[in-house]
Amino acid sequence: MPFVETYSVDFRNGNMHPHLDLNGWSDMQLFPPAPDEFADRFPDSSGYTFTITRNLTVPADMPARNNAYVVPGGLSLDTRLLMRVTFDLPRAEGFYLFEHGPLDGEFESVGGTSPAVRGRFSDEIEPPGGLSSGLGPIGGKFSVPEPWAVVLNVSPTSDLLSDWMVNLTCQFNRNPLFNGVRLNTPTIQGIGALQTDKATPLESPLDYGIYQGGYMAFPNGTDGVVDPPIFSLEHSFCGWNAEANEHTPGSGSLKILRTWQSDVQDHRVFSNNALPSFPGQVESIGARGISLVTLSGYGRMSVRLRTFSIWMNESV
Repeated sequence: MPFVETYSVDFRNGNMHPHLDLNGWSDMQLFPPAPDEFADRFPDSSGYTFTITRNLTVPADMPARNNAYVVPGGLSLDTRLLMRVTFDLPRAEGFYLFEHGPLDGEFESVGGTSPAVRGRFSDEIEPPGGLSSGLGPIGGKFSVPEPWAVVLNVSPTSDLLSDWMVNLTCQFNRNPLFNGVRLNTPTIQGIGALQTDKATPLESPLDYGIYQGGYMAFPNGTDGVVDPPIFSLEHSFCGWNAEANEHTPGSGSLKILRTWQSDVQDHRVFSNNALPSFPGQVESIGARGISLVTLSGYGRMSVRLRTFSIWMNESV
C-alpha cells in the first residue's frame, strides 16, 4: 500500500492551520503556547521564524525549546508514517561573557560568529551602554550556542516534552569532530537511537552566512541575488510490533536545496528503543511535530519554518 499524504501546513504569515487534514487532526499546537523569554516566534510572508534562548544562568540539565506539533488522537503505534519539515535561515549567536567568564570551555573568540547573522539578534544581546560603551566581552569571548538542532519527533505523550521520543535532527555544531550541518539520531540519557556510529557533516565548516541568501559571486565569474537555501528534513517511522521487537526501525534524510547549484543530501537508517523503554505500554502515538532545541548551547538560535507534512501507510 503506498504512503498517502494526510496532513500538511504552510507556515506563511504564521499560519498553523492545515490546508490538508484527511483525518481531522486540526491545527498545530505550540509550546510554549505564548512567547516568553526563552522562546518566541515571528511571522512573515514566507514562513514562521522560531527562536530559542538559553541564557548564561540556565542549569546544565535544562534545555531551551520551541515546539510545533499535532496530536492525532488514538493513532495506533503500529502506524508507518513519514514526516517532512522544510526550513531556511538558520542562525545563532552567543552572548558576550561580561562578568560570567568562560562557561566550562563553552566560549569562542570575538569574530567567530558570522557577520551574516547581525541584525535583530545582535540588537537583542547588545551589552549595557551599547557596543561602544567600552565594556565589551571579557577577554574578547562569546558563549557558544552550538550544538542545537531542528528536530522531527514522534512522542508517546500529547506534547513534545517526553524523554522517550523518537528523534531525528538536523544538527548545527562546531565541535571539531562535527563542525558543520549534519543528520543526527541522538540519544537522551542513554535512551534513543541504537547506532553507535555518528554521521559526518553534510556541509562543513559551520558558516551561517552561506544560508542567508542575498548577493553572491558564482564560480563561473557571474554574480546575482539568490534565495536562501531550503533545508528539507524527513523522518520515516515504523512502530509495528514495537514492544515485541524492543525497538522501532526508521530512516531519515537531510537535503539542502539551492537554486544555483546541485542539491546536497545525506540519508541514515536507524533503530530506536525509546518507545519500548517508556514506563508502561505505549499503544498509540501521542504527538508528532517539530522542535527547535538546544540541550547545552548558550545563546540565541532561530530558523524560519516553511512547511510541515505527514504521509501515512496503515498497512502492516
